[in-house]
Amino acid sequence: NHLQNWLKGGGKMSHIQPPSKYDQNKIAGWEAFLNQDSLKYQLSARYIYEHWFLAHIYFTSENPQSFFKLVRSSTPPGEEIKLINTRRPYDDPKVSRVYYRFMQERTTILSKTHLPLELNEAKLLRLYEQFIAPDYTVTKMPSYEAKAASNPFKTFEVIPINSKYQFMLDEAELIIMGFIKGPVCRGQIALNVINDHFWVAFADPNKVATPAVGEMLMQHEEALELPAAEESNALPISSWVKYSVREKKYLQAKVELANKMFKGGEHLTTDLLWKGDGHNKNAALTIFRHFDSATVVKGFIGQEPKTTWILDYALFERIHYLLVAGFDVYGNIGHQLVTRLYMDFLRLEGEQNFLALLPEAKRNQIKKQWYRNSPPDLSKFFKNNREFSQPSGINYKTDDPQHELYTLMKEALAPVLSERYNYTEVPKPLNVVSNMPAKAVNLLPQLSFVLVKQKDNSHKGYTIIHHNAHYNISSLLNEDGQRAYDEDTATIVPG
Repeated sequence: NHLQNWLKGGGKMSHIQPPSKYDQNKIAGWEAFLNQDSLKYQLSARYIYEHWFLAHIYFTSENPQSFFKLVRSSTPPGEEIKLINTRRPYDDPKVSRVYYRFMQERTTILSKTHLPLELNEAKLLRLYEQFIAPDYTVTKMPSYEAKAASNPFKTFEVIPINSKYQFMLDEAELIIMGFIKGPVCRGQIALNVINDHFWVAFADPNKVATPAVGEMLMQHEEALELPAAEESNALPISSWVKYSVREKKYLQAKVELANKMFKGGEHLTTDLLWKGDGHNKNAALTIFRHFDSATVVKGFIGQEPKTTWILDYALFERIHYLLVAGFDVYGNIGHQLVTRLYMDFLRLEGEQNFLALLPEAKRNQIKKQWYRNSPPDLSKFFKNNREFSQPSGINYKTDDPQHELYTLMKEALAPVLSERYNYTEVPKPLNVVSNMPAKAVNLLPQLSFVLVKQKDNSHKGYTIIHHNAHYNISSLLNEDGQRAYDEDTATIVPG
């Protein structure tokens, strides 16, 4: 009845106020920057757009009311936006010149899909330093043909690696939110590719975004091709085999180069981690999976997780182009399945980077523990891979090197660890939740919210997160069969 009455009344939409004068001025400045005629600016704007197209952009940190989307338009700044509608951000726009414009977000902002990004003068200057100031020349714009455009290493080859990597790191939480909150994260099958609780750190661009790495990426750009190159019609099984062969080829090249770069292992310490330039809290992130949705927050939150990812540039870029830029919600089941299967390789690579900091003798043992009862295909994939063979540069003193490494990582990143969800600040009576036996944790829902009445009658909120433990997370459909119920844990955090 409610809907019928609304339609009879003309189906009027709620009125959204037009952007304020302040927002309009800011947009004019940003659109002028992104739409300059030089090819260097055009290529940089394309790169920025392909990473920010899901973001909800705002220009005032004081209680933002208006959010904007960065969109492609066939009309330049000053004219009305004519949206270029495509499935993916790099699909052929079918116009000779693309303009990047800010369009007001008119739909209701929902927590699940909210990827907030603040733009200000400092950010504009930062982009200028990253993309325009470096000395490189763009002679022609890259093609929009699917095979080429789906491979960022080919498309943006001329932009220095350091610029691209630092750009992604500056907003690492936002880039990761793209696959945690974006369309790809839909339902249990999409999400059982990640553990229920893990930390993410990043390799320092000054140490790993070197010319040698750039060269290696260019030599192996075919091996780095992503499933989106097949557009949306992949055949799952044959594709998995094809991509596993390519991934193996790339990993071998990566291991060879890493063996040279870290010969003797003395540089293999927490010095390799990006420390957020001393102020950026994006340097340490925590991801929680709640069965069929997920969350990412800044800081190393909760107890020490079973696994951790350390992302380098090539890995971070591939995750984004696999799960965000290259993912087609309208693709066939094969496309969606291959995307999910390919993510297995990328997860393993991130974990492998973390394992490289542990003692050589312990690496395999720890990986075996993470992948107990894994399917035969995966065991074979492990067996045929050349392992990184340099010793760790950390002098471990106990029989639990993973715990020691976590302590060292927390020390190294201490200045930039976000305190917002610090689980040690939970009052004693409630903190019991974080140490409950698995049998009790099994009974908890994935997420619970607790309100505690304070002396002044106000309320303080806490969140209890139930982490499902698994023998391994490489099985697509038989998740229950992989559940290690006796190892479930819970974390309670303030907020």
